Amino acid sequence: MNKNFSVSQVIFIVVLFIVSICHATDDEGRAADLLILKKAFSGKLNEDQLIPKGFVAAKQTKGDMNGDGIADVALILHRELAKKKNLEKTLDDESDDSFDLPKFVILFKGTADKPYELWKLGKHHFRN
Repeated sequence: MNKNFSVSQVIFIVVLFIVSICHATDDEGRAADLLILKKAFSGKLNEDQLIPKGFVAAKQTKGDMNGDGIADVALILHRELAKKKNLEKTLDDESDDSFDLPKFVILFKGTADKPYELWKLGKHHFRN
């Protein structure tokens, strides 16, 4: 069976192929970053150890999230951006949603002796 494809069909197939390759590469990067974060967060951590080298906090907050009366920390982390020329907006500008960086949600449980322990870590969110 010999079928001829139109130019638009060929372009569509090529675009789908490229998108699937980019998506797979992004997932591999996220998996590697998750391993780095899990290793960085092993054991008890002081507050200055909650953001590993190479990562920045997009958002951070403190509060008692598990009802034990001790402050916990919630973070959204992403990799640092390489410096780019003519970058008009920064990540701190909340109106700018043009940065599509993989982000990680991390919860640290506060302990009575002040250090924090990793409680939950997820690529986008986590389930109980």
